Formats: sequence, C-alpha cells, structure tokens
Amino acid sequence: MANATGRRGLMRMVLVAVVLAMSVGCGADEERVDEETPVVAEIDTFAMDHYNGSEIRWTMTGDRAEVQKAGDALYVDNPRVLLYDTGAPSLTITGTSGTIDKLNHDLTIEGSARAVAPDGVLLTEKLSWKDADGTLSSDTDVELRRRDSVIYGSAMTGQPDLRRLRFVDVTFRLNPEDETIEPYPLDTLDTGAVAQ
Repeated sequence: MANATGRRGLMRMVLVAVVLAMSVGCGADEERVDEETPVVAEIDTFAMDHYNGSEIRWTMTGDRAEVQKAGDALYVDNPRVLLYDTGAPSLTITGTSGTIDKLNHDLTIEGSARAVAPDGVLLTEKLSWKDADGTLSSDTDVELRRRDSVIYGSAMTGQPDLRRLRFVDVTFRLNPEDETIEPYPLDTLDTGAVAQ
C-alpha cells in the first residue's frame, strides 16, 4: 500500500512537471511570435491620400493595413493606387500587397502588380513609385501591352503615363496600327567620336 501511495505521488509530480513544461513552452512560443511580427496597429478598409502642397499625388486603398513596431512603413493588403498628374488621375496600380514609406511617400506594390493607363497596361511582380521624382520602376521582368503590341523587358524605369519607359533585355511584338514611328533626325544622334 505504501508502494501504491508512492507511485501516485510520483505520478502527480510528473503530471505537474509536464503541465508546467507545456505552459512555459506555450508562453515562449507566444513571445517568439510577437517578436517576429511586432504589429502596433491593424486597420480594416484602409484609405490614404498624399498631397504635395495643395496638389494630390496619389491615393491608396486596401482591405487591411498594418503598422509595425519600427513605424516607418505601412503594409497594405490588396492595395489599389491611383497616381495623379497635375491633379488628374493618370495611372491605376493594383497588386496583392503594398508598402508605403512614411518618410518619403514612396510606394511599392508586389504580387501580380498591374498598372493601367489610357495608353497601355504594365504587368510585373514588383512595381515601385518614387514620389520625389515621379517615376515608376521595377527590377523584375515586365510586360507592357498596348492594344496588340507587347514589349517584354526587365529593369524598367519610366513615367506613369507608360509612354516613355526604359527597359533592359527587350523583346517585342509590334502591331503597325498601334505604333506611330516618326523619322529620327540623324543630326541629333550621339555617334561618339567620329573620324573626320
């Protein structure tokens, strides 16, 4: 009988030790999660406008926004950005996630980013807007569609009207009805050093 009482006491001590270990372990997991994602605030149905003086530069809406502990950026789910040129809407950008740099008002849209302008549609995985100089850029592969013409490239930079863009490694398929080709004056070409 003393043996049975000793076993029960030992079993109780083991059970208490297991429960304590589990609760301490669970608490450690919760702390680790908080350190990985130090979210300060979450906002549902997010909307934000940015002005330069009295002139609107862009608006962004999203399903949800998150401010993290560092506080210098907002992270937005399913962003929809509208860029403005002299007060008029010029380009719409959508994607699966977005970031707003709160210090310089730059935007980054990622995950099937799609930019739509009156003259074309630009598709890429990551698209950035530099607010200070008003330019778009992407360091990933880019596809530009303009009616039946398609241009593929990478390392794109350009203006939000999608008319003046610079690419690296370009391939294209042009439809003559879509593009106007004007003769380029030869005297304006930079030919480098020419022997005379």
